[in-house]
Amino acid sequence: MKTLSWLAVLALVSISCTSQPSAPAAPAAGAGPVPTPYANLAQVMRGIPFPASNLIFDTQTNDPAAAAKPGEPGSGANATAQFSGVYGGWQAVENSGLAIAETANLLLVPGRKCQNGKPVPNDREEWPVTMGSWIRLGVDVAADGGDELAISRSVGDLVTLRHTSSGSTNVNAMDVAGKILEHIKEAELLRNALGTDAPVRVKIDANGLGWGVASTLIAWGREEVHHAEIIPVFVSEDTYREDEDSTLRPYRKRDELWLTGRALMQPRPGIGRGAIRLRVDNRSAAQLSAPTYGTNSGGKTVVETKKSMKARGLNSPDRAEAILLAVYEPILKEKDGGYFALLA
Repeated sequence: MKTLSWLAVLALVSISCTSQPSAPAAPAAGAGPVPTPYANLAQVMRGIPFPASNLIFDTQTNDPAAAAKPGEPGSGANATAQFSGVYGGWQAVENSGLAIAETANLLLVPGRKCQNGKPVPNDREEWPVTMGSWIRLGVDVAADGGDELAISRSVGDLVTLRHTSSGSTNVNAMDVAGKILEHIKEAELLRNALGTDAPVRVKIDANGLGWGVASTLIAWGREEVHHAEIIPVFVSEDTYREDEDSTLRPYRKRDELWLTGRALMQPRPGIGRGAIRLRVDNRSAAQLSAPTYGTNSGGKTVVETKKSMKARGLNSPDRAEAILLAVYEPILKEKDGGYFALLA
């Protein structure tokens, strides 16, 4: 697998702007003109790769070489009409690809800041990802608008928390689905930059409000609003695994979710770290270590419930479960409408 290259810089700098990197080195005397960044990272991404990638994706449904329909030029009927300008056809598609590639150079300009004012972490060794890395999202939907909506993302082995919100904004399933869609679009842009073959996979806690959110995103996928795999995960279901030799046998999917995450985070012999790299805030880290573990009458492992944790005065581990969902691959039985496939 190819290692980090100039194109992967798009992935590197869009992973997170939550940590403070070291200050960029001052240019050497007599080194010539020093480029000056005028836009923050979010503005660069929205101004160049976002519209350029939309034009490229539009070729799946519209032939750039086809003659324009009457009244279509400049009408904004599709991405090609909206973004190609005077250099249309396949030349516009080629130019868009080159613009995305050149964006990597812009992101390396010294002094570039994130939207939150912190320096872009493009010199941090703990942030690089590999070309072709699989991108997965984990979503914990706030129950009936309470607790937090949390969205995490894994790019290969690098896991970050991308969004949290609480309150009335999370009551409406369509609004929540729209917020998740924004992160799907961002992940698909990153997938394109990394040259990843596998589609973005989104796993959503489908209990309660989450089912309506997942159903909406599935419908949008069929309408080609996005091209991600939407996997509703009913955490109260059976694991559908029969591994009698395991020391810890999870009772339900939620128990398996936590046990899988714990195994991935355990330091491996000779390496000193787990199979995943977590780049999360202190609150998320605390939630990941908060629940207790027990055994039921059948000898299977059960993880402390959210209700029990709240009774102990702890916050609902919404952020932690979103993080764990990103790296968790459950076995799913086929259900109504064919939304679920059996995943080994």
